Amino acid sequence: MVAKAGGPVEPLDDIALPTQIVGLNVAEEKVTEALENFRPSYVAGAALYSFRTPDEKALVQATLQIARFRDEPRNKSNDFRQSILTQFGSTRPRVTRMGDIVVYRTTQTKQTVAIWFDDLDWYLLSIRDEFDHPRTLMRETLEVTTK
Repeated sequence: MVAKAGGPVEPLDDIALPTQIVGLNVAEEKVTEALENFRPSYVAGAALYSFRTPDEKALVQATLQIARFRDEPRNKSNDFRQSILTQFGSTRPRVTRMGDIVVYRTTQTKQTVAIWFDDLDWYLLSIRDEFDHPRTLMRETLEVTTK
């Protein structure tokens, strides 16, 4: 049996991140309009957060994308998750364990990327190479998203 994609992708409204992590201001970005253009998907909901410097420039240092998959057995399988991992990064993901969570780390142009799964939720944290504390940001973001 082949699983088929579900309905529209909705904005996630049950994510509670602090207003600051590692000295960066955390803000939810508006994705409602962008989600209206998505075709039916394995994703039920999505959210995007920016991590900006607290100065007048408010430069983006990182982004956190969150997707919640539809509650289907396939979406919890290791094969499905591995197929997602192959779509991100320019290097083969390195597996890192942070507490009970497995984090897959890779790189993109001038960015460090961390990907992890928590039940049906998928997280992609992209951190600019210029940011001084990427592992701390990764660890603290992981802690607040998997409570």
